[in-house]
Amino acid sequence: WYNSDLPTKSMKEELGAFIGSGVRPALLSREVLLIDKAKRQGRWQEDDMELRYARLVNSGELGVNFKQDETRIETKIKLPPLFPLRKVEVETLSKLGIPEAKWRRWSMQVIQLLSCQDGTLIDGALLWKRNMDTEFEGVEPCVICYSVLHHKSLSLPGLSCPTCNNRFHHSCLHT
Repeated sequence: WYNSDLPTKSMKEELGAFIGSGVRPALLSREVLLIDKAKRQGRWQEDDMELRYARLVNSGELGVNFKQDETRIETKIKLPPLFPLRKVEVETLSKLGIPEAKWRRWSMQVIQLLSCQDGTLIDGALLWKRNMDTEFEGVEPCVICYSVLHHKSLSLPGLSCPTCNNRFHHSCLHT
């Protein structure tokens, strides 16, 4: 209804003001309480994932840091000023050796969960974490640098030795 031609401009402005001043802050306060509750329940390990939500009610942004080896993957889930009338946005600030299409698919999963399936921010963060864990599950570290992620290129070991079947980072093997 909101995005159709039915409401007039003044109706949209009034509804937008109501959502921005009354509904969105209440929803964000509820999200903070749900994140605190999930944290107390131990739904994730602090050494695997860190949530930055101290200013969530004011900014509408949830910062999610995933830790893989010595590398941090930072993602932001942004709730627009007219949330829930507008879809959330997911922004990945640091990308690893994972294809762009996979990042987009993961972002769309989180957007769908939060915008269309009545999911919570913690559900979105945990969905993202599950995708990351599945991606890195079973990936053996490079036997030269002993790391899953290359320290400079942030790539996964992609070259395989036909004799020993060990996997190497391209730059490690080249060096």
